[in-house]
Amino acid sequence: MYGLTKQLVKMGVENNLITMKFPDLKRFEQVNGVYVRRVLCIRTRQSICYTPEMISYVMAALPKALRFAKVGVQALSFLVDGKKRSLFQAALQFVLYYPQISAVITGTKTAQHLEQKIATLEAPPLTEEEFEKIALVS
Repeated sequence: MYGLTKQLVKMGVENNLITMKFPDLKRFEQVNGVYVRRVLCIRTRQSICYTPEMISYVMAALPKALRFAKVGVQALSFLVDGKKRSLFQAALQFVLYYPQISAVITGTKTAQHLEQKIATLEAPPLTEEEFEKIALVS
């Protein structure tokens, strides 16, 4: 992920990382072009995270992550409007465009999910213009 993040920062794409807050860490900072946002949660040790602590993190981070996701989905609607591809397929094509990434592991719970993933092979590829618009969205 670090290589992809570096490349996205180089392209001018905003990167937001939501992670756990710990007493000696800032609640918000920018590190190498990445916006690091730390949410308050239960945490007893900086280097170890137990299940109850992880649950408190997920509950604190989820609303913030959903806000970022909603804005992102609306801003990327041009990738699917009038095209024969879903937003998932566009995202998969975007990630696989980078030579640093040779495989993407995604969850498949239903036959419909699998069919959509296979259909990505037949979906129209992202154009250079779309890549430029993606960079501008952030």
